[in-house]
Amino acid sequence: MQAWKQRTNARIARAANRLADGAPHAHIVVGFVVNRSGRIIEMGIVQSSGNPYIDGAALAVIRMAGPFSPLPSSYTGQILPLVQAINFVHRQPDRPARRGR
Repeated sequence: MQAWKQRTNARIARAANRLADGAPHAHIVVGFVVNRSGRIIEMGIVQSSGNPYIDGAALAVIRMAGPFSPLPSSYTGQILPLVQAINFVHRQPDRPARRGR
C-alpha cells in the first residue's frame, strides 16, 4: 500500500508542477475518494486557499493526475478516502542571460 501511495503522490506532484507556473503562492487541501480500479469517484476542498480560482486549480491537479493505478490486492476496501495538500509556489520566470557591453 505504501508503494501505491508513493506513486500516487508522485503523479499528483507532477500535475501540480505543470499548473504551478504563474500561480500565486497558495496552500490547499483536497479530499478525494478512489475506487478499486483507481478512478476518482468523489473530490472536494478540505481547506481552501481563499481564492476560488486557485481552489479550482487544485481540484484540476487531482483530476489531471488520475486515474491512478488500481488499488493493491492487499487493500481489502472497495474505496480509499485520501487527503492531499497541494502547494502552489510562485516561481520567477527564467530571465535571459545578461550580455556584456
